[in-house]
Amino acid sequence: MSEPLIRSGMTVLFQGDSITDTGRDRSIAEANQTEALGRGYALLASARLLAAFGPSGVRCLNRGVGGDKAFQLADRWQADCLGLKPDVLSLLIGVNDTWHGLAGGDGIPEATLPRFAHHVDFLLGSVREQNPEAVLVVCDPFAVPAGAGAELAFEPELGERRKILGKAAKKHDAVRVRFQEVLDQRLAAGVAAADLAADGVHPTLYGHAVMAAAWLGAVRL
Repeated sequence: MSEPLIRSGMTVLFQGDSITDTGRDRSIAEANQTEALGRGYALLASARLLAAFGPSGVRCLNRGVGGDKAFQLADRWQADCLGLKPDVLSLLIGVNDTWHGLAGGDGIPEATLPRFAHHVDFLLGSVREQNPEAVLVVCDPFAVPAGAGAELAFEPELGERRKILGKAAKKHDAVRVRFQEVLDQRLAAGVAAADLAADGVHPTLYGHAVMAAAWLGAVRL
């Protein structure tokens, strides 16, 4: 097995929307604090990292914000990413860029596919410029056929965003976590969509556990 991409002494930053946020306590800025890491895959993955490297071996931070789209991440990128100087950036974004347009009907100009590509390139490129040795982890946005995931046509647009993220990951030498494929495999194995994400988008504890396992596998831990 190849060496893990994460090493002792690194700062690991999870960034994204509500799927990453998961009700984290935003008043806590310190690393490795349970309440500050939320209740989802970021917490579960961080717990595994701390088990591997010790209670102060890595610094795990969560700065996900519910409802965010890529352009909103870009607006807060200096304070919530670059200023934290991450050695590892994990990025999960894109479902709101699609979902909010579908629900609202008219779409959002800054969330169009070309603008999404522009913002993703900025998010990854700025971290790579700041730290050429940074580990970039690009996670695919997803939806499963339950709740809004069944009622709204997330595909094919969400798939186009995954393609954009894939191209950006290749350009910026990032590891990719294919959450949609991982969840689809569970569906194919007979797991009910609602057991992964009751509303089709926000994972259950089981769904987050599946995601955390996929994330840890991608970073070879």
